[in-house]
Amino acid sequence: MTSRLVPEDFASKSWRLTSISSLLTTPWAVERLRFFSDVACMTEITDEGKWSASSTGSGQGPEHVQEADNTYWNSTCTEFCCGTWIGVDYPEPHEVRCALLDLPPNTEEAPLALQVWKDGNWVNVATVPGR
Repeated sequence: MTSRLVPEDFASKSWRLTSISSLLTTPWAVERLRFFSDVACMTEITDEGKWSASSTGSGQGPEHVQEADNTYWNSTCTEFCCGTWIGVDYPEPHEVRCALLDLPPNTEEAPLALQVWKDGNWVNVATVPGR
């Protein structure tokens, strides 16, 4: 499953995807996460960023979410996963206008928020409702 998020206008070095539901019954996972500088998701931001996550379960580390190689990152929580996240810190600020998220097969679609670091706080700029 691929989800497309189109955030508001923000330029920042730090972007992350955060679980916003405490109702998940399994760890949420990300196969691939890509950020784009245009709303059509055509111009991918290719700067080398430092990927990190709140936790890593049985999948690969968060740095593998940029690769199209059937690896994935997943959180360690099995319930009450609200607030678990995966994100990137770029060397220079970027205005992300689109984010594409691919989930591994048979993964529960979690309600998620795309967040940007602004003025010392994480700010929600787009959401995916989940199922």
